[in-house]
Amino acid sequence: RRLLRVKQGILGVQPPPPPSQEAAPGWAVGELGRLKRFEPALGRFERFERYETTLKGVGRWITPEMGRLLDAESPAVVLLPWLERGGADLEALHYLHVLEGPVFAILTSEGENRWKDKAPAGCTVIDLTTMEVERPLKLALLHRLLLESRPRLIHTLNSKEAFDLFVAHPASFEGMRKCATFFCADQTESGSVTGYIVEYLPRLLGFFDRISTDSASFRSYLIELYGLPEERVEWHRMPFSPPHFPMQRAQAAPRRVQPSAQRPLRLLFAGRFDRQKRPDLAFEIVRGLISEGLPVQLDMWGSAHLDPHYFPFPSSPPAGIRHRGPFDGLAGLPLEEYDLLLMPSKWEGMPNTLLEAMGNGLPVVASAVGGVPELVDERTGWLIEAVDDVEAYRAALRSILSDPGVVERKARAAMASVAEGRSWQEFRAQAQGFYAERFPSADSAARSGPSRRSD
Repeated sequence: RRLLRVKQGILGVQPPPPPSQEAAPGWAVGELGRLKRFEPALGRFERFERYETTLKGVGRWITPEMGRLLDAESPAVVLLPWLERGGADLEALHYLHVLEGPVFAILTSEGENRWKDKAPAGCTVIDLTTMEVERPLKLALLHRLLLESRPRLIHTLNSKEAFDLFVAHPASFEGMRKCATFFCADQTESGSVTGYIVEYLPRLLGFFDRISTDSASFRSYLIELYGLPEERVEWHRMPFSPPHFPMQRAQAAPRRVQPSAQRPLRLLFAGRFDRQKRPDLAFEIVRGLISEGLPVQLDMWGSAHLDPHYFPFPSSPPAGIRHRGPFDGLAGLPLEEYDLLLMPSKWEGMPNTLLEAMGNGLPVVASAVGGVPELVDERTGWLIEAVDDVEAYRAALRSILSDPGVVERKARAAMASVAEGRSWQEFRAQAQGFYAERFPSADSAARSGPSRRSD
């Protein structure tokens, strides 16, 4: 109620004096009814006195963007930790460009949000990442925004704050359609599975109406791990070069490779300098080849994001290995300078860097993790089964040096592979089906969820 009054003040609306009492929402009545079986002292609970929130200082954080959400009719809300430069953020943008009607993206964690301006024109971004408040207050604000706005749809992608709310207050979201997207199973340093699918998904298996992921292998993994019905978990093929985020160059350069001392085999590493992407392994692979006197060169694009201490680039790297700095999508790099993409990741979902490279005619030497084998095989690249086997990567690169013509052949096959089934139109149809399931009727929503103020 405090949020409502502040919103009305921003918009210049004088709220009517509140009545002394209001009927409790149906979900609260049902919950208290179940509790009364254990605690008779609850007494009659069908009506409650109005109360002031005990959380102070919320009002000054209400923004005009939040006011638009509270005013919107049947909004769709996408919950994200941030909008940075990354694969999950790119896929979130794809979903935002599919949604119609009032669309709101709520950024819940902390980040620089360098891709916030890439949200579609019809999407309102509510940025909670800059709020200098304690986390409980931020969660309370997010909770009230969702309760008051009553979205027709909530889609969650990697938002820890959203998962915490869903676990703590599942009944608050009855009557709303709830979807979530998971990308991969993270790993600890010892190799154990961790991440959202371990921390939250077991407690939310009955909460989400639909779950999506971007690789067939991870969809199968989730279904087998938790015994989920197959119809509840969807595989969405991420598009290559959609209109809102073009990834394809005007013309993919032909990969006519003739390595020599004057013209080495030019390798590209492009990814976060974090444990998942193994920049240290890429460095070690190429350092060994250079020490053998082979004509290879490695450019490393990227920067640390999750673990700034994992791989500090050496101050004196060997000749032939360079750090080129951060990048904003692979298609923005000088791809004509490179012959191959080197991707020795420890784990993956379906890497967008892989799609961008192959779609631009850049074949790949990659570890056989996650969805990578769905695109990389003996026709389109070089697949390394033993993820940490430095010698296996070096052997693949030595074979390329002995038969450089294979690069051009695999480049053409890679482009054809990405072109099959990964158009924007095909992804849009998949995502619209994901969102277009029948929603609860207005009557059932009113019975099961908090009532929405019409004033």
